[in-house]
Amino acid sequence: MLAEFCQYISSKVEAITEGRIFFLCIEQLKEEHMLAEELYHKNIEQLNKEKCHDLNIALSITQKENQIETEKELKKAETLYLDELEKVMVTLKTAEQQVKTLMQKLEKMTDWKGSLETEIQATRQAFQKYIDATFPNLSPGQADFILPFRKPWVNRTTNAGE
Repeated sequence: MLAEFCQYISSKVEAITEGRIFFLCIEQLKEEHMLAEELYHKNIEQLNKEKCHDLNIALSITQKENQIETEKELKKAETLYLDELEKVMVTLKTAEQQVKTLMQKLEKMTDWKGSLETEIQATRQAFQKYIDATFPNLSPGQADFILPFRKPWVNRTTNAGE
């Protein structure tokens, strides 16, 4: 019986020892689980920081590329604008030169018309004197068919400027 009791006690001690070992294993597993979970969260946090850093770098690169592209397009547009402006300025200068030439021609023609008008008036006066001297007995208006009434010419360019 003693042998049985010793065996029983030995089995109980063994069971208790196994239970303690099991309990210690569970405690150790819990600690390792906590450490693993903490390490997992730290790793996730580190990955998030690295990903955020990578995204910021990619964003900076993209912004720089966009800025460079925008500057290229702006430079291209400015060049195009300056080319078009130069063409317009050449066209404007040509048109101004044409207007100046036409104004000079118009002035010459106006002066010429004025001199012709003066010459016509002198010719009419001379002809009127000739009619008056040749036909002294004509009453007023009788010779109008020979020298009809004429409106005097008025230089509108000089009147418009006054």
